[in-house]
Amino acid sequence: MKWTSELSKYPPYLQKKIKKGRGVGSFDGYQPWITKSDFGSAGSATTVQGIVVPRVHHVLSDLEHIYLMLLERRPNVIDIREQWPILHIDKTLELCERFGVTHGYASGAPVPFTIDFLVTFEMDGKKYYEAKSVKTPEDAQNSKVRSRLQIEYQWCRLKNCPWVLVKTDGFSGRNKKVVFENLNFMREWFKNRYEPDLDETLEFLRFFRTLYSPVRRLDELMERTASGLRVTDGNADNLIRFAMWKDLLKVSLTEKIDLTRPLILRS
Repeated sequence: MKWTSELSKYPPYLQKKIKKGRGVGSFDGYQPWITKSDFGSAGSATTVQGIVVPRVHHVLSDLEHIYLMLLERRPNVIDIREQWPILHIDKTLELCERFGVTHGYASGAPVPFTIDFLVTFEMDGKKYYEAKSVKTPEDAQNSKVRSRLQIEYQWCRLKNCPWVLVKTDGFSGRNKKVVFENLNFMREWFKNRYEPDLDETLEFLRFFRTLYSPVRRLDELMERTASGLRVTDGNADNLIRFAMWKDLLKVSLTEKIDLTRPLILRS
């Protein structure tokens, strides 16, 4: 599911952006329609180097950043396209008229609706697509926001693409900071350019679990495991973070993960 790069298929005012590759393509050949540079230094828009897809992702809020990381942890996700545009302008204009929604305009021309994430899943050798909208619980109840989401939903329905309003209660509000920090803690293995080794990780976990206690500090557990297996402290650090990231070690995302604290595991 992707837009053609043939410029003649689009209104002239969209062609400059599409010619640069924005909104078209897939995998590492995709570039989002909206990027961090469109927002300058304002807000929480940022870039993130992808794990699943080897390219830079542009997320426009902390919630989008968190959800990107959650998607990357799902084993059947093979492509993540953020700020994916609906370039079928005639159809979104028609849908807006039908449902009484004001279409966005810039410089006198209608601008594309954008879907926060278009996600590609692979199951049993087949690809499936889902459109994901990530909003705070408050925004999800806002009438103006909901009217725009209605257009996204209706367009996706016409294309037989499931559209999902992501439930963000678990990682917004008071949970947002700790979930964000925990996911970034886990993700350090990637930033350290650690090359995952599943057998080594499982061996590390087997030894780690023999020492685990809910009252013992994480750094102490890691040090003892590293000593017992004769691996370096740096390698032990990457192994434990990778194990958490892949959910081989089932940690709670809403309980702060800190080397100087006991580690809380999910039951």
